[in-house]
Amino acid sequence: MANDLRAIKLSVFDKRLKAFADGYRQNIALLGNDSDETSYLLQKYIQEASKKDFIYIHLFTAYVGKKEFLKAVAFSLLSGYTQQTDSLDNLIYFLSPLLPATTENIKRCLKNSSISFLEILEVINAFINESNRQCIFLIEEFLEAANLFDGFYDDFSKFIILQKNCMVVLTASAEKEALKVFSDELNLLFGNFEVVSLNENLFLNSILHLKNNLLPLKPSPFFLSFFVNLLGSNSLYCDFFAKCIKDRYRQDDEENSIVSVLADCLYVPQTYCFQRFIKKIEQLKFSFKDFNSILEILLHLNQGYLRKKDLLALDLCDSRELSSKLQKLTDLNYLVNFGDIYRISDPLFSFWLSHVFIFYSSALLLDPKKRSQLYRENLEKEITLFKEEFFTGSLEKVLQLFTCFKNDTLRLGKIRYSLPSIERTKTISDSEKDFHLIIGEGKEIIFAGIKGSDADDNDIFEFIEKGINVRGKGVKKIFISLGELPTTTRLIAKNNKITVWDLAELNRLFQIYNKPVFVK
Repeated sequence: MANDLRAIKLSVFDKRLKAFADGYRQNIALLGNDSDETSYLLQKYIQEASKKDFIYIHLFTAYVGKKEFLKAVAFSLLSGYTQQTDSLDNLIYFLSPLLPATTENIKRCLKNSSISFLEILEVINAFINESNRQCIFLIEEFLEAANLFDGFYDDFSKFIILQKNCMVVLTASAEKEALKVFSDELNLLFGNFEVVSLNENLFLNSILHLKNNLLPLKPSPFFLSFFVNLLGSNSLYCDFFAKCIKDRYRQDDEENSIVSVLADCLYVPQTYCFQRFIKKIEQLKFSFKDFNSILEILLHLNQGYLRKKDLLALDLCDSRELSSKLQKLTDLNYLVNFGDIYRISDPLFSFWLSHVFIFYSSALLLDPKKRSQLYRENLEKEITLFKEEFFTGSLEKVLQLFTCFKNDTLRLGKIRYSLPSIERTKTISDSEKDFHLIIGEGKEIIFAGIKGSDADDNDIFEFIEKGINVRGKGVKKIFISLGELPTTTRLIAKNNKITVWDLAELNRLFQIYNKPVFVK
């Protein structure tokens, strides 16, 4: 399905596998800050893959030793070859006449007290040579394997270069560290890695994905928007919540339906999400000696203290210590840094912290009934506030976004935005053309045009003409389309030093500033 979130996220991966089947190998690295979602995406893909010609060597590096790593490789090869899930010993016995070199290699390695990564690679080489099958060597959180085996990158590099019938797929949640490896130890002349980010925000695709998963139910745009704001573009969350929504949804009472779904998915300690997030809390306790101050930082970020200077004003710690904590939280994937703005990377974890965890962690709320009542009251207020913001008009939403700017410098990938503070605004609207002009005044001036639908070259030319007489120190011109922007329109804007945002880019800013994403 074209709008399936999983298919979109793994579109490059799928394309490279098809090319590999035709004889062209391109190794690939999938980098995403949620290792659980990455694992979910890959497992679902392999389960549903129509092409069964490949042998998948699918490994998880967490909590395994060298012998377990070898056994996982051997089992993947032999069970993939036979299409049977027998014990490893039985598979070795059954395939010894058919794959003598492979099975002998496995038996020899299993007898060794210390196994090298080179020996494991020799098992794979022997299998490929004997079986004449193509293999997909998929290592999740591959950085851990380098801690497990001495000389991991040296041995792996030689294997990748020489073994053309094995495509390598690596995943990592520590993006910064992984990119360093791909520019150094695994920067290969033959067999280089194509790096794909799984962190891209796909709000509109998320809505379509959730909508399709809920059929034949037809929830309102408000209902869908609430959950997409909560779940982000996480396909694991979307699929998990869709099952619960199907059980709890009532078209005549959507607000209570939201409360019921969140209670089932987030509030009950035995649920997947609750256990997952408690694990994240335990990881924080392990990583930081002063856990309470870290928790304070996260909760204040939830309350709108998005900038380092905002957090400093709370007097939690000095500037140097705060910088160190924010950087470590970013390295551990708890935060995303957008320049002057910090956000909790997982919106669902962020919501759970401020709407569930605070009630469980308070010694004053040991009474389950009182805790449940406060949880519900807090959640109902949140839904009411969200509903008010959701039904705000498009012009008003953009104006509210502009008021969030505090002379911020944002970095979104390779793009940098300078967003000045706005003190006063004037608006001019043309309802027939669905076009609005905004003049925001402060130390700098923002002149913005908002097209309520898809824009074209004529719209940008009209905006340029309207802005000729807008003068002042540091005039910043922004053209916004609540639809799509053609490449030619973007080029015209770039040549005239105009910043352009389509609906996806605008929604990214809404998310960064804790505002509901725009749903048409």
